[in-house]
Amino acid sequence: MSKLLFDDAATARLILKHTAEIHGETRHYYAATETRAIVVLRRGLTLSDVRGRVTDAAIGWDERGDPRFVLPHNIGKRHSKATIHRVLEGAGHDLTLSDFLNRAPK
Repeated sequence: MSKLLFDDAATARLILKHTAEIHGETRHYYAATETRAIVVLRRGLTLSDVRGRVTDAAIGWDERGDPRFVLPHNIGKRHSKATIHRVLEGAGHDLTLSDFLNRAPK
């Protein structure tokens, strides 16, 4: 797990693509505007909950580029993916959202 800081500049680069209720848990799926990246907020978290805060994040890949979760011109392409599980109170960060988005495929 990574400690991912949701910096304001990067948070503004996300677009809500899909919201789902899975096993009683609300998940929000965001696509990055400039790179192939997906951010999933679990446990009902919203962007306003995580903006400016450090989160517990699983970083990996989405190989499918599902049209529900990505921008139309990126369907079927590999994306970087960050799945956010919770906010970490008083924790330092390993990575910023800007860093994550900037390292994603173009």
